[in-house]
Amino acid sequence: MKPRTEISTNRNTRSNLANDLCLRALREPDVLSPAEIASLLAELQLRERAMVMLAGSTGLRRSELVALTWSDMDLELMQVNVRRSCVRNHFGDTKSEASRKPVPLYPSVVKCLKVWREDSPYRGNDDFIFPSIRRNGKQPLSPDTLLKKIIRPAVERAGIKGKATGWHSFRHSLATNLRAAGVDLKNGAGAFAPCELTDHSRYLHASDLSEQA
Repeated sequence: MKPRTEISTNRNTRSNLANDLCLRALREPDVLSPAEIASLLAELQLRERAMVMLAGSTGLRRSELVALTWSDMDLELMQVNVRRSCVRNHFGDTKSEASRKPVPLYPSVVKCLKVWREDSPYRGNDDFIFPSIRRNGKQPLSPDTLLKKIIRPAVERAGIKGKATGWHSFRHSLATNLRAAGVDLKNGAGAFAPCELTDHSRYLHASDLSEQA
C-alpha cells in the first residue's frame, strides 16, 4: 500500500494538471504579430494564403469563411458580403446581425483572391471560394483539416514558437492590433477595415513579395 503522503501528492498533481488544462482551454487565443503573419504567408500555397489573408484582414469567423461563394465577393467595390455560415457542412445564419454587413477588403487581399479565382477549378459565381476538391467542389473544405494538415505545419516552418494557432487566432490578432492602434471596434461595419491599421497591413504587402520570390 502506498503511503498517504504519496497518494495525496498524486491527487494534487492530477488536480493541478486538470486546472492547467482548464486554464489553457479558457485562455485568450495567442496573438500573431504582423511580422509573424507575414512569415506564415510566405510558407503557404495560393489557396491557403488567400484564406489566411482574408481571415486575418477582415476578422471573419471560420464558419463564415468556408460558407463564402464567389457571388459574395464584390472585387470591384473591394468588399465581401457575409450572408451565411457553415459548420460541418450545415448551413445557417451568421452569428449576429452585424456579421451580415459588407466587410471592406484590402487591395492586396483583392489581388490574391483574383489570382486564386483564376487558379481554382471552381470559379463560378455559385461555387465556394474555398471548396473541397475531394468533394468535387460541392462542399466547402474543412477548416479543421486545413488547420491541422497545412496551417500549423506552416506555422512551425515559419519559426513561430510557443503559440497555439487556430482560425480564431487570426480574428483575435486583428482585433488586438486594431485596439493597440487606437481603433474603436464599435464603429459598425467598418470596424475591421484593414486600412485603419498600417502596421497590421504589412503582412499583406509581404504576400506580394513572397509571390515574386
